[in-house]
Amino acid sequence: MGLLRVFDDGQVTYELYRMRIPAGLAQESPPHHADVTEHVTVFAGVLETGPIDRPLRAEPGEHVEWTADVPHGYAAVGDSDVLASVLIRYPRPVSST
Repeated sequence: MGLLRVFDDGQVTYELYRMRIPAGLAQESPPHHADVTEHVTVFAGVLETGPIDRPLRAEPGEHVEWTADVPHGYAAVGDSDVLASVLIRYPRPVSST
């Protein structure tokens, strides 16, 4: 994955990535902290992604999202590389003061 841009609006930080997964490869990622979400838009290939225990499938032109506070992964399904964008949303913790 290649980081394209970080957006910070004070209450939430967003990281925008370009992702390429070669055909047949998979990657597992550790959980993020509570309330972090990942948003993936697929441009080419077929992607299986999201929580390891209940993956989501997306084809070109489709978007999937999930709460990423659990182990999650990315896998290129089939014979084509996956090209996609990944937007990770990190909300700021609420202060208790």
